[in-house]
Amino acid sequence: TDPQNNLLANAEDAMPSKQKKRRKYFLLICLVIIIITLVVSLTVYFSTRGNEDPREQVPSTDAPSGAPTGAPTGPVCPDTVDWVQVMDTCSEVGYIQDAIPECLVPFYENITGIATLPVAFSESCTPVTLARAAMALAVKNFPSTTDRTTLNLFFELATLYFSLEGPTSWTDRKGWLSPIDDVDFRAINPCSWSGVRCYGANKKLRVDLSNKNISGVLPTEMGRFSSLYDLRIIKSDLRGTIPTEICNNPHLTELIIRESSLLSGPIPSELGKCHLLKNLQLVDTNMEGAIPTELGILNDTLEKLHVQSRFINGTIPQEIIAMEKLSSLRFDGPITGTFPSVLPSALTELYLINTRIMGSIPSQIGELTMLSILELGNNVLLESTLPTELGLLSQLEEIWIFGSPITGTIPSELASLPLLNTLQLTNTDITGNLPSEFGSLSNLLVINVAGTRMRGTVPTEICSIIENGTIIRGSLVRRCE
Repeated sequence: TDPQNNLLANAEDAMPSKQKKRRKYFLLICLVIIIITLVVSLTVYFSTRGNEDPREQVPSTDAPSGAPTGAPTGPVCPDTVDWVQVMDTCSEVGYIQDAIPECLVPFYENITGIATLPVAFSESCTPVTLARAAMALAVKNFPSTTDRTTLNLFFELATLYFSLEGPTSWTDRKGWLSPIDDVDFRAINPCSWSGVRCYGANKKLRVDLSNKNISGVLPTEMGRFSSLYDLRIIKSDLRGTIPTEICNNPHLTELIIRESSLLSGPIPSELGKCHLLKNLQLVDTNMEGAIPTELGILNDTLEKLHVQSRFINGTIPQEIIAMEKLSSLRFDGPITGTFPSVLPSALTELYLINTRIMGSIPSQIGELTMLSILELGNNVLLESTLPTELGLLSQLEEIWIFGSPITGTIPSELASLPLLNTLQLTNTDITGNLPSEFGSLSNLLVINVAGTRMRGTVPTEICSIIENGTIIRGSLVRRCE
């Protein structure tokens, strides 16, 4: 019986050891499960925090009262934006807030106090909302910027930039938000952007967008611009019309659009509301209709009026003829009527080209004592002679009369023009010879009578100016030794 008792005793002693091992394994497994659960919980927690909607974050209150405010951003919020991509995304999703980085949304929504911002915003993708998004990026990068004038400049230029398809079509966009590597993020300084000049204490904007290959349309929001004074666009694919709201901006002094053949529509009569407008040039466009009489309202300011389009019509309004400060007048297109017997007395330049004006050049033209350039070209219904009163224009330097049924001879009175350097009378019906008195015109550089009916030998009295370099073109024979 002793061996049996010993065996049982050994078995009893062994049982606690096995239980201890099982307990250790059980505790180890529990510890592993707890660690895994903790890791998963922490991962889910931080992932949820990272995906929170920035729009629910509390905006920063550190900015001065009235300044554009925004939410604090982490290091993931970009300092630059690819605006081409934003525009493409906008066209797909239709809403600006879905097209810009989420971290910029609070800045976008909290921009306030900008004078030129519309009262209410559509969230759809428009040049205005894109400009506001660009400003959100700028304010995010420079939260201490509170200068209202600078922010107004930025917003107005950005609106113009997106409306004129800057990100996709311009060949020179340095400083204009894109391409990204051209943007100077050291400061908000719209005055340094390509084609932009600011002058005066209030940073008046002079914008020259010539030769940038711009397209798009002029925004109606231009009427809300408070900084834009001068706008020049030459050689462009500008489309659409000039917005009638443009002169709601009371500061516009210069509007020059040239070589933009896609610009159409009428010349807005509302331009008469631009009470400070001095220089209006709408040249080589497809604008149509009559010259608005309302331009005569600008009697006290308008100094230069140039209009060229093959689709303009009507007559020269009497309100324009009576303007007192107008010094340069050009109409190039099929306007009708008779040659005005009275013209603005301050004229220094007069261009009537490709018109259907009838009648004759009036003798009253001799009253334009400040006139320096006279150009009458391709006026096929202008049946006239050269009035002797042209000799009274002591400031006249250039005479261009061509492609018109002008008859008679060259008046000898033209020899009384001491400053005359150019006499172009091509493709007319002028006859006779050059007046011998022309020998006294020491400043005369060119006499061109090609395509006229003038014949004969150049008078010997003129040989002296020929020897000094005067060029004579046409059928006249030169026998100067």
